[in-house]
Amino acid sequence: MLFQYCKVRVGVVLYSHKVSQQFGLADASGDKDMIEKKIKELPYIRGSTFTDFGLQKARESTLADDVVREGAVK
Repeated sequence: MLFQYCKVRVGVVLYSHKVSQQFGLADASGDKDMIEKKIKELPYIRGSTFTDFGLQKARESTLADDVVREGAVK
């Protein structure tokens, strides 16, 4: 699938015992090669997995009102 043709936007939140946004929706829209490269370069973080904190961070940062396209459904 070619991202630039279907207008997909991708954001990545990495989480374990700590949570960090690796890149947001506005940082990687339309550039499939860059998205794949960034994902492959993500470090593996050992430790506990706090899924709830990862999802909360995704909602707060990746899906923030100033990042989501106007009219897009969250």
